[in-house]
Amino acid sequence: MKQTIIVLALLLGGSIAVQAQRQTDYYVILRDGSKEYGTKLSATSDGRVSVHDDRGGKQTFSRTRIRAAVSPKPAAVMDAEDLVSRKQYDRALAKLGVAFEKYKWIGWGAYICNLRGLCHLKKNAVAEAEAAFKEGFKFPANSKTRNQLGKSLVEVYLQQGKINEAEQVLRKMKLRSQEDSTFVFNTRGKVLTAKGKKDMAVLSYLKTIMLYPNDPNTREAYKEVIALLREMKDNRADDFDKDMRRRFN
Repeated sequence: MKQTIIVLALLLGGSIAVQAQRQTDYYVILRDGSKEYGTKLSATSDGRVSVHDDRGGKQTFSRTRIRAAVSPKPAAVMDAEDLVSRKQYDRALAKLGVAFEKYKWIGWGAYICNLRGLCHLKKNAVAEAEAAFKEGFKFPANSKTRNQLGKSLVEVYLQQGKINEAEQVLRKMKLRSQEDSTFVFNTRGKVLTAKGKKDMAVLSYLKTIMLYPNDPNTREAYKEVIALLREMKDNRADDFDKDMRRRFN
């Protein structure tokens, strides 16, 4: 009996080791949360993603089965990021256009769309930026990338005065981090201000101030609260002004 237990333990240990070795930088996350690993990913034009193994085999999944596809950042995307950092937006857009067609379904479609949109914004092409950000939501992506797309799209909508559209995007954003939360609270404050609901806007900004006192977005929240209170002839504006100066000066 003891020998049988030892043999089973060795077999199980070997199985676990083999599974661990299969974990790579190339995988898909399915709708049920499970992951399928491979040595590379490929995709068809309609979004079916194949996970290839080192024996020449592959598993193919439809768009509807995949929550996200993951692969290392392509060199073309890194080159485009470098061009953006050097303010060469036209060259970056050309590079991103090629990368988009090749990598959009294997983990980089949403990210590339966001970067393309930011390039368009730098060129003051707001309509093109909006189109790029909206297109990004067509592709499977992790919550960080989707939230970044949401932030970018909200900012464009606010620039265009599309308040209701901005509010709809905010409602769909999942607050995965402190940065996400303070962005949503502050931006909701802007939306409510634009709608003339100043008292509710103050409450939204106060969520940032009270819940995340040391966040980089908190100073902005203070400034907006102070401005709104002064518009409403509320003497508490001076108290918040003093508190902000004490905290940040």
